[in-house]
Amino acid sequence: MDNATWDMISTTNETFNFTTPWDQTTVYQYDPLLSSAKYWITYYVSAISNYSIFVLTIFGSMSTIITMTKLKVFYSTSIYMITLAATDLFSAMTKAIRQTRKLLNIPYGDVGCRIEQFIVMTMPEVSNWIIVCVTVERYIAIRHPLKVTTICTKRNTAIVLISVFVFFVTLNAHYLQTIIVIIGLDGQYKCSAGDQYLYFLMMILPYMEEFFYSIGPCIILFVLNIGIIIGLKNSNRMKKELSQNVSENVKEKRRQNIQLTRMLLCLSMMFFLFSMPASIFFIVQQYVVQLNDNERLDHAIGYVFVTFFSDLNQCMNFFVYIITGRRFREEFMKWFCCQGSARRKGKMSRSRVNTLKMYTMSDMKSVSTAYTNEAFSGDNETK
Repeated sequence: MDNATWDMISTTNETFNFTTPWDQTTVYQYDPLLSSAKYWITYYVSAISNYSIFVLTIFGSMSTIITMTKLKVFYSTSIYMITLAATDLFSAMTKAIRQTRKLLNIPYGDVGCRIEQFIVMTMPEVSNWIIVCVTVERYIAIRHPLKVTTICTKRNTAIVLISVFVFFVTLNAHYLQTIIVIIGLDGQYKCSAGDQYLYFLMMILPYMEEFFYSIGPCIILFVLNIGIIIGLKNSNRMKKELSQNVSENVKEKRRQNIQLTRMLLCLSMMFFLFSMPASIFFIVQQYVVQLNDNERLDHAIGYVFVTFFSDLNQCMNFFVYIITGRRFREEFMKWFCCQGSARRKGKMSRSRVNTLKMYTMSDMKSVSTAYTNEAFSGDNETK
């Protein structure tokens, strides 16, 4: 469950009077949490962490897209990686806009709230299932290597990606109808459920969202990773038996394949570790009754903690690629270092041109002087 869903559900449980955002006679009740220093510390820590994750995601996603295009090897896995980076980038930008709107308390209508809620909920789910698709491809490559060239084609990859997008756009399309804007106790504009959709959004939707966002992908990744690990052990045993008759090119391809598999295993394990705490938290909180202000505050702190790791999952993909992928790391360092040295090379080239000009002028002077001396010496000899 994302921050947007939690805002929507939590605001419906508040005991406050609210009218439409354009009603100038709105009177807010006092919330005791607003006078707590711990509440405001948690509030601003959450904002700072969200912007930090946004910066890391922007850097990582842009670097991934540029590095993968520099490699110029557009096989199915690279297409998945580029799409995953673009999806994370779009999701991070939307969340940053949402966070800025909350901090500045910018007024917006039902349409803006619905579009924001739809994007914030759809993009992370698409990203998570792209990781599942990549893991399925690695499973096929390890367990059925003879079929990988016919199954994992660019055309099939495009079909899978389009299917994932269409499915989650359809699944979350209800946000374009069921969400309205309210004003909370603190005077903040918030997304909330319409009265006629309250039961669905509070009693049914959280379980659906957690299954498609975290629980479902985690179960599939767990099963596939076990199959991949078993397949790697079997393939290593066979490689040792056949290693004597294998060329260096084949060995290099095998090493790259193993590195790619390790990278995706690390990606899957990171997703499992970062997303499951948030899923457990949001499911348990449906059954926990917050009796006093201290319990509400502790709950808010726990919410910030688990959502931080859930959002951190999106910005860590690039760093997993850097640590586990040798070819990706080399290409990134080549591109990143060239950007810094390009200016130095430009300055050096200009200085070299100036130096050559100086040498050329001095050489021309020396040649003309020598020619003149030779001419005068010839005249003297003639005389």
